[in-house]
Amino acid sequence: MRTRITAKGRVERGGDGARFRIGGWPDAYPIEGELPDGPSTIRAGVRFGDVLPRLHLLEE
Repeated sequence: MRTRITAKGRVERGGDGARFRIGGWPDAYPIEGELPDGPSTIRAGVRFGDVLPRLHLLEE
């Protein structure tokens, strides 16, 4: 099953890599891939497993 979600949030950059925090959510999710510099809109797929979901960037 495939579900499409559009979320507004912010990218948090740190020593352990970039994470995406959806506005109002308590957790930030790891991002796999190269992020553009500056403000932008990103498209990402989400991988679910036994740990926190991971976002992997999709090509525009």
